[in-house]
Amino acid sequence: FNEYPHKSIEKLFKNDEYYDLKKQNTKQINYSNLEKSQFIILDGINQLSSGLQQSLKNAIKKGSSVIIFPNDDIDLLSYNQFSQLMNIDSYDYLTKEKHKIKYLDKNHSLFEGVFERIDERMNFPEINQFYEFKKKSKASAISILSFENNKGFLNEYNFSKGKIYLSSIGLDKSFGNFCQHALFVPIMYNISSHAGGKQDLFYSIGQENIPFITSNYSAPLKISNINNEFIPEISSNGLWISDQISKADNYELKKDNNTLAYISFNYDRKESDVSILKKDKIKKILKNRDNAFLIENETENLREYLKEFNNGIPLWFNCIIFSLFFLFLETILIRIL
Repeated sequence: FNEYPHKSIEKLFKNDEYYDLKKQNTKQINYSNLEKSQFIILDGINQLSSGLQQSLKNAIKKGSSVIIFPNDDIDLLSYNQFSQLMNIDSYDYLTKEKHKIKYLDKNHSLFEGVFERIDERMNFPEINQFYEFKKKSKASAISILSFENNKGFLNEYNFSKGKIYLSSIGLDKSFGNFCQHALFVPIMYNISSHAGGKQDLFYSIGQENIPFITSNYSAPLKISNINNEFIPEISSNGLWISDQISKADNYELKKDNNTLAYISFNYDRKESDVSILKKDKIKKILKNRDNAFLIENETENLREYLKEFNNGIPLWFNCIIFSLFFLFLETILIRIL
């Protein structure tokens, strides 16, 4: 939201085919398109009109995510009205002094798969000025990033099916270098990709229902790849695909000729489960199976043990010895008698 959004936002989303970046001026808002958007960025908006507040609420109720980056001269009254409407914390006052970010919620879904490990000496963005958050008694905030005094830098709030993210700083360089920092990219990408509900990286073949947020789409939708195309059934729980996908591949979810999302299907990994069962569990599984057995004896030569188990103890050598012995005995008896 801004006729001239910050260059970091345009650089991040403009040339990505997965996103359809639309810019709007607050004086010429297309409320219909706004309520259909899955991810809404309020970039340096001075004032939130009552119409914009209500439209944002409608979009969030349907599952959209909204992130707010203030400027250094926002109309606190209108922002506080929006906070009351959404039951979230509000902006209090602008603190014009440098502050350090100290805490990152490494268990938050936005950082899933981002870090191999978290270094305590991690280099966080430099903050030159920021807005203090005024805590609302009933608001339930998740601090994704926090200052060293434990106050929120970037907070997340749940509302109905959607989410609201409050940033204590704007994207202008007077606030600091957050938009140029390495953390900015995964945070923005993952907020946008989780908007409307977090989608799995892949689904298993045989999974009949995909928990895809469909409230913003109307039938018919199509799922297709080079060799296959079908129309899934839309329900409140997602997309019902039954048994129409049998090969692992990447598929496109389309409305008319527009690609809405990419969906990947893999073969079920349960067949490759290498977890170890305890002996009692194995015995229970094999109890009524005649074609399977459990080797419990400790033996140094497993190969010989299995050979003996399969073929039995070889007695041919013993038979030859006994045969020779009885022949010898018979010969002696014949001579004597």
